[in-house]
Amino acid sequence: MALFAVCTPFGPPSLLEMPVNEKASFKSKHKLDFSMVSMEPRGRSLLGYNESDLSNRGGYDLIHQDDLFYVASAHQECMFVLFVSFRFV
Repeated sequence: MALFAVCTPFGPPSLLEMPVNEKASFKSKHKLDFSMVSMEPRGRSLLGYNESDLSNRGGYDLIHQDDLFYVASAHQECMFVLFVSFRFV
């Protein structure tokens, strides 16, 4: 008797697997506690938020529910890694 298994990681697609859409990409800046500092106007327009909406929300309030675990893990690693990607809602 034997077991043969093929395992693949399960999670959001990596940046290399995602189609590049420059119109849907934007930059945002966050404090170490992940609260929002600023967001490019294109990002605010895409997400439908204004400046006051963003200043009254924590960073995790804007993360897609399916990405919360991955963003929290990446947030813990932010002291060592300078680039993280995820989806806003």
